[in-house]
Amino acid sequence: MRLVDLTPLKEQENPEEIKVKIDILGDEKEVAIKTTHDPFVNTKDIKDVTISWNEPWGEEVHTVNFKFKEEIEDHDNEGKDEEWIAQASFGDKSSLIWEFKLEVYHLQSQQLEPNWDTLKIEKEEKKGGDVEEGTCGYSIDGEGGDEPAGPHLLNKSNLQEIRLLKIRAGIIK
Repeated sequence: MRLVDLTPLKEQENPEEIKVKIDILGDEKEVAIKTTHDPFVNTKDIKDVTISWNEPWGEEVHTVNFKFKEEIEDHDNEGKDEEWIAQASFGDKSSLIWEFKLEVYHLQSQQLEPNWDTLKIEKEEKKGGDVEEGTCGYSIDGEGGDEPAGPHLLNKSNLQEIRLLKIRAGIIK
């Protein structure tokens, strides 16, 4: 028998749909979760999970990959409770993201068993890219300084070159 002759199992062919009720932004919502995750086969990650729910502006649908965040509790030889997270964009131009948190039971046999009833969906600010007020990212050596960028960063040769360019362009005489 060749691999191409095998018929896929129904569970692997069609994603399982799970429905849970959870609080999202202060309202209880019915959330549909579609996943092909098989705890007996996939022991390293929980990926391609489609999570959807209705909001006043329309249906939110996100396909996410969960990553391990931290251990919650170690049950010695039985396994561990872990927190896994995933993120999705709140919108193209938004500085917000949807953050999905999930408790997963990680058995000693390396099986990952997500507990979908523990799913939490929160709105968060995107991390990174924060710049302290009063700085614009410019300095002589490329490192941010203690004061905002200004004319003190220009040396005399640059000032003379700028003046010559303005004279040539007819901006000044």
